[in-house]
Amino acid sequence: MSPSIRTITFDRTGDPYDLGLFRSRVRGRPPPGRRPRFPERPFEPPAFAHDAAGTR
Repeated sequence: MSPSIRTITFDRTGDPYDLGLFRSRVRGRPPPGRRPRFPERPFEPPAFAHDAAGTR
């Protein structure tokens, strides 16, 4: 039986939105939409990603 990675945990990040983008890229899913957050960054993506089943 060969070992496999089942879970990766990030304890801290400076920006939760960057972590959400990273997770969506790892899962192979784009972020589900874009929403305004700050005037200087008008289209910042939400900080969550959907899995293959479409759940968060």
